[in-house]
Amino acid sequence: MSDYDESMSSPNLSRWGLWATLGWSLGIIGLFIVSQTFVLVVIVTVVAMVHPELDPNQLTAQIANNGLVLSIATLVSTSVCMGAIAFLIERRRGAGLKRYLELHRPDWRSLLLWCFITIGLIYGLDYLKSLIDAFVDRQPSSFTEDIYNTAQFIPLLYLAVAVAAPLFEEFFFRGFLFQGLYHSWVGTWGAVIVSSALWAVIHLQYDIYDIGSIFVFGVVLAIAQIRTRSLYVPIAMHALNNFIALAHASTG
Repeated sequence: MSDYDESMSSPNLSRWGLWATLGWSLGIIGLFIVSQTFVLVVIVTVVAMVHPELDPNQLTAQIANNGLVLSIATLVSTSVCMGAIAFLIERRRGAGLKRYLELHRPDWRSLLLWCFITIGLIYGLDYLKSLIDAFVDRQPSSFTEDIYNTAQFIPLLYLAVAVAAPLFEEFFFRGFLFQGLYHSWVGTWGAVIVSSALWAVIHLQYDIYDIGSIFVFGVVLAIAQIRTRSLYVPIAMHALNNFIALAHASTG
């Protein structure tokens, strides 16, 4: 995989440097955690006031894995963090979301190709995990099924998981973070590996096998962004993956 064609880059675009990108990225991750925690605390407090007989620790544990709460927290954190990303980008000379994040309309054939690749990867990784399960005794993660069964309002869950989450995570990992890493001494493969690894490790609700699969998918998403020079492609791939996961959870 070669580097970007520099003739197609934006020479007048001022990007955040490597260390600034990493520093701001930590800030965005912190903002994400704080905003989600805030929603959780508010909901726990309200429920505890209505039902004071409930044990606070058990209540917190139940709400943390509740699909409706996750949907609300995801929508709130997505709005807050995407606003922060937009603010940081607009502070750079000649920048704007479209140029900085490469929000260019992709060729529809390329988009379809990468979506088919996504489907093949999903089922390929599932098959690989089934082979691993034949030799390793493990308890598969039930996180997706749990949030689906407790969502209460399924359309809101789809909006949060299949729309909002892919938008924020791609704007951040394959957008803001990736661009800052790529346009530094880290280079193409460094940007691909680092952004994919960081994306994988934030999914601590899954087991090690699923986290490994997320890393592989992150690498493919980054390659798709590089090949098409359009962030819309990994956004669509990510949304498709999450939609399929929810659809699978709906079947029990």
